[in-house]
Amino acid sequence: MTEIRQFDLIIHGATGFTGRLAVRELSRIAPPNLRWAISGRNSERLTALATEFDREFLVADSFSESQLDELTKSCSVVLSCAGPFASFGEKLVASCVKNKCNYADLTGESHWIEEMTAKYGAQALANEVTLIPSSGFDSVPASLGAQEFLKRIALDGRTIKSFGGYYSMRGGLNGGTLASGLKLAEDKIAVPNASRPGVFKVAALNKYATDFVMAPINERVVALDCDVDYHEHLLTPNIFVANLVRGYFGLLGWLMSCSVGRSVLRKLGPNPGEGPSAKIIANGFVKHTFLEDECDNPLRLTFTWPGDPGNTVTVRCLIHTGLALVASESQAIGFTTPAAALGNTLLQRLLDAEVCSYTCNSE
Repeated sequence: MTEIRQFDLIIHGATGFTGRLAVRELSRIAPPNLRWAISGRNSERLTALATEFDREFLVADSFSESQLDELTKSCSVVLSCAGPFASFGEKLVASCVKNKCNYADLTGESHWIEEMTAKYGAQALANEVTLIPSSGFDSVPASLGAQEFLKRIALDGRTIKSFGGYYSMRGGLNGGTLASGLKLAEDKIAVPNASRPGVFKVAALNKYATDFVMAPINERVVALDCDVDYHEHLLTPNIFVANLVRGYFGLLGWLMSCSVGRSVLRKLGPNPGEGPSAKIIANGFVKHTFLEDECDNPLRLTFTWPGDPGNTVTVRCLIHTGLALVASESQAIGFTTPAAALGNTLLQRLLDAEVCSYTCNSE
């Protein structure tokens, strides 16, 4: 982009729970010369947030084409925290494509990404716009980690048929994430079956693995980047805990499959705009180990991400993706993935900022 716009970057959906976290994170790490602002649909809340962080703001309702066009014409990059994206995201995407504004978001809604790609992908390529859905916890760690893992395999002069990603984590749930999950269930969007048995031992790690709720979106994103089979799981200390966790997710899936169950979850869970306490967020963490399959001495690459996965890690990934887009570091246009667009550049940004670190058994 050669056109000079009023702002380099705008955080949209800034007054929601995740949006506020994103605003706080960007205010903490923004380069001094970064021209950034916030946007959303509620003028009163925007005024309060803009005053707190000394920012300008734009009112932009997710269904107002004129307001969204004003937004996307005024900046080079939009970072959207306004989900569920299948409900609120399409007109913003269309406006970004039309007005040549780069875009990233936090969606884990695969069906919506595919729908947007089918509708706007050709125009995005023609306009040389970069759009990176799933730029949060799903799916930056999986996308960049898998790329780094396969790069190390290639440096060893080897090829592999498949590898796994195994997560250990602690964190809390925010209302936006719950709302997105409930929207998927209401729309009866099918979740792909797990590619491995529900519970199995991971000998190289001396632990047991079970189903991981984010596997469908992460596996899809990684599959777009490589032709090696990738599968994801939650890591547990023993078979008892693995089966307990699987039973819990089975119950959760059953509740989400019926209207009564969804009503119960809405009543018991956080509302949109709400999330876990500051203490829960601060004590969160993610450990993500990539491991090649069916090998006596497998390559093992482990990333550590301090902070709550669905809150701290996700906004840090989104913000650094946005800063990389502002710096014109993308190597891809159209609808793409974190690894395809930003790859090693984004990973190095995250490492330099101590958003993550890694160890490898080959070093």
